[in-house]
Amino acid sequence: MLPFPASLIAPSAGQSGLPPNAALSWSRPAESVCLFALASAGQPIRVYYTAGVVLNPGLEANRTYTWGVACYGPFASLDAFAGGAWPGYPTFGWDVSFFLASTPVRSFSTVP
Repeated sequence: MLPFPASLIAPSAGQSGLPPNAALSWSRPAESVCLFALASAGQPIRVYYTAGVVLNPGLEANRTYTWGVACYGPFASLDAFAGGAWPGYPTFGWDVSFFLASTPVRSFSTVP
């Protein structure tokens, strides 16, 4: 059975006027760990790994951001993910229980 897909919840696509302390949220499949990526022109891309569904990355005012989430599983926790117990290794064969659920990217902007 395929897992429930990941999806971005807030902010909505193209939303403007977010405060710098805005939290971003998404849904994720059960038993997954997510890679959260946040980009803004002229800034390094920020990447976070989390088993959560809300993140307050500390945004800067007067910027446009693009973000997305990719969730990997099955992993019971962030520690299990970091422990290197990836399905299919070390044989490099595919374990059919492994999944990747990713979202399309979405942009938003913060207050001037």
